[in-house]
Amino acid sequence: MRLLWEVARRSFRRWSTYRMATVAGVVTNTVFGYLRAYILIAVAIAGGGRVGGWDEATLVTFSFLTQGLIAGTGAFGESELAERVRTGDVVVDLYRPVDLQAWWLASWIGRSAFTFLARGVPPVLLGAVGQLQFLGL
Repeated sequence: MRLLWEVARRSFRRWSTYRMATVAGVVTNTVFGYLRAYILIAVAIAGGGRVGGWDEATLVTFSFLTQGLIAGTGAFGESELAERVRTGDVVVDLYRPVDLQAWWLASWIGRSAFTFLARGVPPVLLGAVGQLQFLGL
C-alpha cells in the first residue's frame, strides 16, 4: 500500500511540473464554461426560461461544474499505457513486483487529484463569480 501511495504522490508531482499547460487548461475550461453557459441561457430564453426543468442559474452551475470535472475524470483519455504496450516498454512494468493495474490506478489517481485541484476548482470558482454576471446581479 505504501508503494501505491508513493506512485500516486509522484504522479501528482509529475503533473504539477507542467505549470503553463495547467494555466492553459484553466483558461480553456473557463472559456468553454462561459460559452456553454451563454448557449444554455440562450436556449432557456428561447424556450420560455427553462430547459428540461432547469432554470438559468442551474444551467450556469451545470456548465461550470462539468467543465471543472472534465480534466480530472480523464474524459479525453490517457495514452501512456497504450504507448508503452506499443513500444514494448510494458514488459518492464510486468516485471515489477506489484500489480500492473494497481500501479496504473495509483498513477491515474495522482494525476486526477492534481488536475481536479489545479484545473477543476478554478473554473468552478470563476463560474461562481461570473454567475452573478449571468443573472444580472
